[in-house]
Amino acid sequence: MAEKPKLTPRMIMARVVVGVLFSLLILSFAIWGIGPIFRESGHYRPVAEIGSVDITPQQFQEQYRREVTRIQNSLQTTLDADRARQLRIPERVIQQMVGRTLFDLAARDAGVAVSDAVVRASIVDNPNFRNAKGEFDRNLFENLLYNAGYSEDQFVALARRDLARAQVTDAVTAGVAVPPELADILFRYQFERRTAQILVVNADSVTDIPTPTDAELDAFRKDHAESYTAPEYRAVTAVLLQPAEIASEFKVSDQKIHDEYLSRINEFRTPEERTLRQMVLPDEAAAKRAETLLASGLPFDQVSTQVSGKAPVDLGTVKPGDIANDELGKAAFALKLGAASAPIQDPLGWHILQVTNIVPSKTEPFDAVKDKLRHDLQMRAAGDAIYDLGNKLQDTLGSGASLEAAAKKLNVKLVKVAAIDDKGLGPDGKPVPGIPDSAKFVSTAFASPTGQESDLIDDGHGGFFILRVDSVTPSHLRPLAEVRDKVLADWRATQRDKAADKLAADLLAKAKGGTSLEALARAGNYKLATTNPFLRTGQGADQVLPPALVAALFSAHVGEVAMAAEPGGAVIGKLTAVEPADRKTEPNVVDQLHDRLLGSLGADLLNDFADALQKQYGVKINSDMLDSLVGS
Repeated sequence: MAEKPKLTPRMIMARVVVGVLFSLLILSFAIWGIGPIFRESGHYRPVAEIGSVDITPQQFQEQYRREVTRIQNSLQTTLDADRARQLRIPERVIQQMVGRTLFDLAARDAGVAVSDAVVRASIVDNPNFRNAKGEFDRNLFENLLYNAGYSEDQFVALARRDLARAQVTDAVTAGVAVPPELADILFRYQFERRTAQILVVNADSVTDIPTPTDAELDAFRKDHAESYTAPEYRAVTAVLLQPAEIASEFKVSDQKIHDEYLSRINEFRTPEERTLRQMVLPDEAAAKRAETLLASGLPFDQVSTQVSGKAPVDLGTVKPGDIANDELGKAAFALKLGAASAPIQDPLGWHILQVTNIVPSKTEPFDAVKDKLRHDLQMRAAGDAIYDLGNKLQDTLGSGASLEAAAKKLNVKLVKVAAIDDKGLGPDGKPVPGIPDSAKFVSTAFASPTGQESDLIDDGHGGFFILRVDSVTPSHLRPLAEVRDKVLADWRATQRDKAADKLAADLLAKAKGGTSLEALARAGNYKLATTNPFLRTGQGADQVLPPALVAALFSAHVGEVAMAAEPGGAVIGKLTAVEPADRKTEPNVVDQLHDRLLGSLGADLLNDFADALQKQYGVKINSDMLDSLVGS
């Protein structure tokens, strides 16, 4: 077993910086666990308190928005506040922030310091920031930062803190060792392969199922009541106030549309784009020398090669704001075509930019977006009017009018739902049409008493509703007459499965008595096949084997038989061969297992260390503040 290499600062930084950009859990207590430390509070507090350090609402919201954006981009979907809470994103974000802060405090108290040179070298050497030629690519670096929502200064500071934390965690796990024999034992266990003959008894082949009596079907229905029970249904009447329903009633003048166009002109303007390249110089002296040579008229390529020893780096085409470094960004968009900038320093060195192409900004003409603007203004006016309608609706109901009378008086939409369950489905199992696309409507319907109007509820999509539950049909076991066909089909399937299991058990007994599976397959016209060698997971076999059968075959000796039921029948297996794990066919697996064991033991140590830090510094998470920030 090769000795584990010592981690240098550059190696640590390569690992840590990758985590900053791409890991869902950065030193996350979702891995280590921080326990039940959420606290209730009746007044304003920071979101979390870790020793003397507070996590402010602003800090939490910044990280929360960044994480939601990252997940939305990853899943190619939009997350609203409800969905984000279902995914427990707020809890994960605050736990990550608490975890990082605890290790920051540990690094601070241990006197850990990270120099500018180490941070710079680690970023430059990070393979994730290198192009196809293996060179540090500033454009790639800036794009990754931009997509992750970091400025360059923020990232450098974050990288410095991550490196300090990594030194603490590596110190904690430095003494972890795994005996080579342990990985070898695990390898032999996991990579032993077995081969078996498989005889399949399909339930569909069982045809002599008797016709059940009504009493038998009714007993089956009651024994499997969950399959034949109707949910609670509610009949609902609702008044819906939706901007789209009244938007067309509002007339908008051309002048107002044009004014809207001017106020939103940036929305219809494609920003200027510039194609850039740069030379990166090691120090100020080299930068000044390059500036002088450029001023003398030498070409950009020649100066870059002469001074830095490398060709210029293409940065691609960028828009204003794409470049994370503000000074570089301002310089790039102040240059004329073909011109070079003055030398600019940042934490990664000295840079001189050149503009090789400029695409001017474009603006969509008014006539092209006029209809969209008209619709937007109508929807805005309708949205404002909805509030007034909501107040009038409440006043009308308060005077004693019914929902029906109020809807007629105000000329607003009234819907009647004959039956809806707590999932928003009707008796046909399909979504009920004509109601707001909002879980609030269903939850309100199932939280409201019969005959009483609800409050005016915001549907979450710019509209409102008030509903009344007219009647409730309780959940009930459907009568046999209503579900007879389904009960009969289920009963027959169950009887076939039982018959197949009994038949397979009889065949198993014969196989154990010495009859070959070939003879049994011929006599009963059963399918017989021999598997490919498979692992304990069943992986490798050319067919899906029941897990219970795989486990039984790995406990058997060659020649022994076993049986397991599966949906739609049963399977009999006879073990025919055992292949011990072979390191020659899996040359790197033992080392990988060793590293996994090492990582697992290290994680256990870090878990214990994190618990100790929590006790040492103290952690309080104020759940009321957290809930208020994520719209609970």
